[in-house]
Amino acid sequence: MSIALTLFIIIPIIEIYFFIFVGELIGVWPTIAMIILTAIIGVSLLKQQGLSVIKKFQNKLQQGKIPTAELADGIFLIISAALLLTPGFFTDSIGFLLLIPFIREFIAEFGLALFIDFSVSGDKKSDTIIDGEFYEINNDDKKIK
Repeated sequence: MSIALTLFIIIPIIEIYFFIFVGELIGVWPTIAMIILTAIIGVSLLKQQGLSVIKKFQNKLQQGKIPTAELADGIFLIISAALLLTPGFFTDSIGFLLLIPFIREFIAEFGLALFIDFSVSGDKKSDTIIDGEFYEINNDDKKIK
């Protein structure tokens, strides 16, 4: 089972659990109000962080540098926006965490380290090596009649 399919199944189950838990704790209407409020707060924080990242991006470009960290921040902010706009406490929590700059930086560095380890080690699917020789046939010299 792929990771995406697993998350697609597990995350809604977690969200339903939190909806029921919080709904029993504080009631249905306050729970719905909290969901709407977290989305509104998240979007306003996202706007603020997004503008900050755009300014940093433009400054790097003006300095003639490649804005790789800013691009990673932008990707994480897009993911954060999707999570904050998805109704639920679990996805909102992850979305809010992605709004914190040092957490985005940590995840980006960790992901880069994993990518480098994976590309250097080269996850080989098979140990079978097929050795062979080849030669090139050039048909341009021969005219077909």
